[in-house]
Amino acid sequence: MSNTKRLEDNDRCFACGSKNPIGLRMEVSFEDGVASATVTLKKDHQGWKGVAHGGIVSTLMDEVMAHAVIRTAGTGVTGSIDIRFRAPVPIEVPLRAEGRVENARGQVAITSARLLLEETGEVLAEAKGRFVLQSGSGEDDS
Repeated sequence: MSNTKRLEDNDRCFACGSKNPIGLRMEVSFEDGVASATVTLKKDHQGWKGVAHGGIVSTLMDEVMAHAVIRTAGTGVTGSIDIRFRAPVPIEVPLRAEGRVENARGQVAITSARLLLEETGEVLAEAKGRFVLQSGSGEDDS
């Protein structure tokens, strides 16, 4: 990321920005190495009737992985995400997204996430991610 402009937060992130009128407004917490958020998706977030759109599901997991990266390895951007959808993700019920950094070295952080039904803990989707850290933001950067 050395050839790009410094990353800057203006609180308009689609996933967590409080100033984005059409965003998800996720409130992400961080404890014991896990970034997490509880979200209830609306009808506006569906693909098939009653089922969350896959892109929204991906966004939830991307966001908690990004917050885990920020808290443990520094600022960066998503390089890649591999998602496994295990079950249809329902709308209008509380969901819990959890993300963590599995390994961070140099300018790369390897992450994982999962999306669960809040009530039962059933895993609905899982993800693995690769984040590219901004130069000078990682603990292991030289």
